[in-house]
Amino acid sequence: LDAYVAPMANGRPPATHQQVAEVIGCCRQTVRLECANIVDAFYAAGVPMRDWRDARDAITDAWARHRF
Repeated sequence: LDAYVAPMANGRPPATHQQVAEVIGCCRQTVRLECANIVDAFYAAGVPMRDWRDARDAITDAWARHRF
C-alpha cells in the first residue's frame, strides 16, 4: 500500500502495478494479487470503500479518504 500511495504525496497519481513491482522487486502479477488481498482485508475490516473498477484505485482512494 505504501508503494502505491507514495507518489500521491507529491500530487501525482498512485503508482501502477508495474511501478510497485519494480520498487519492491517482484513481478507485476504478484503485486496484483497483493492488491486484491489488500482490498479483501479492507472489506473484512469494514473500511468504507467506493466501487472502483480497478482495485488499485479502490485501495488508494480508501487510503486517501481514511488516512491509514
